[in-house]
Amino acid sequence: MDNSDLTTWGEGVSLHGFEDNTEEITNKGLNFDGNNDYVEFKSTADYSKGFTLSFYGINYSKDPFFSKVILKGNELYSCRFALDNDEFRFNTSKNRANSNWSIDDGGNNGILSVGCSYTLGNIAYFDLTFDAEKNEFKLYKDNEFIDSDVVDSEYWHGENGGKQIMEDNSIPCYIGRSISINEYVYCKTTIYSLRLYNRPLNESELNNNYDKTIAAHSLEE
Repeated sequence: MDNSDLTTWGEGVSLHGFEDNTEEITNKGLNFDGNNDYVEFKSTADYSKGFTLSFYGINYSKDPFFSKVILKGNELYSCRFALDNDEFRFNTSKNRANSNWSIDDGGNNGILSVGCSYTLGNIAYFDLTFDAEKNEFKLYKDNEFIDSDVVDSEYWHGENGGKQIMEDNSIPCYIGRSISINEYVYCKTTIYSLRLYNRPLNESELNNNYDKTIAAHSLEE
């Protein structure tokens, strides 16, 4: 996508809030002010193999930088991804994960947290992969493997699981926006690169993406 020509972003992609400050759109990426800036699009892929989410940028708040979320009645259906100090946090299901990464054994069992050396306001590159055959998540930071863990099969494959939510075309994808307790929340973040794949990339593919992304950003310094 070319930030100087928003028509290259593809059909169904819309930007909101950036008209207030066009300097937030640069050749390097997008600067989200944490107030009303967000990008919206629909995901129509088949996620039976799992996914890979790759983020390169700077987070200034712990709110989700990427989400696929909708409120149905009083029920929140969401896949959300966020960064906080020393933590990569996400959920991809309404079901229990029963994972070593689960925040607790109660209502937050499906919210997963991976410890990592990160400080809000710093630049970093993260890859999160999920292998749907193995039910295994892996996290990488700055091209280095951090940790992996296995979740219950229902967490992804079951009713209201991650696969169903990711494939539901009625649920919008947001960059810089999410929902929390019946209200929208916005993430203050600078995103140089954000990629979503409908399969787990292998380490060779992750390495290649990392090298190309870092090199491309360096050329723009």
